Amino acid sequence: MTDFGNDTRVVYSIQAVCHPYNVNYNHWSLNIQFKDNATSTTVAGSLRCHMTVDGETGDTVYAVIANSYAISNNCVLTVDFVPTSSQIPVGYISQVIRNNKLHKFEYSSEGSGCRHWIYLAIQHLEAARYVADGSTARLWPYLHSFWDTVADNAGGMQARSRPSTLIYGLPQ
Repeated sequence: MTDFGNDTRVVYSIQAVCHPYNVNYNHWSLNIQFKDNATSTTVAGSLRCHMTVDGETGDTVYAVIANSYAISNNCVLTVDFVPTSSQIPVGYISQVIRNNKLHKFEYSSEGSGCRHWIYLAIQHLEAARYVADGSTARLWPYLHSFWDTVADNAGGMQARSRPSTLIYGLPQ
């Protein structure tokens, strides 16, 4: 599934999700948690939207994965954005992605394509007024770090950041 423009379920939360990829790189995706309808108070599932690279061709591919859970346990960090209305249909998010051609995004060879894609996705959702003013600016600092997890003093896991060595193809 790559087009969910007719999905009438209701957005519960929008998240920029940072996934571990390797020791020096993360992968970013858009996670849309949804409710079955506007009166529901519980999350019914999620859609993960992201750009991937086809291993055989090297082409950038837009993927949407439907999940029965709210958030993947394969993430290091989430940056949460509360929808500006409790009645935004999930399909409106697909329309923003498609209207702004984010489903046709092409990664560059510099290695920060998913960061740029998630930044643009939140920027366009902000422009559509589906997330609060300032959301893009709030996300920006997170994109300048590599994220992993470390054990805290109580034995729990905490997100840890360190400066990324590559932002938009420019060594830092």
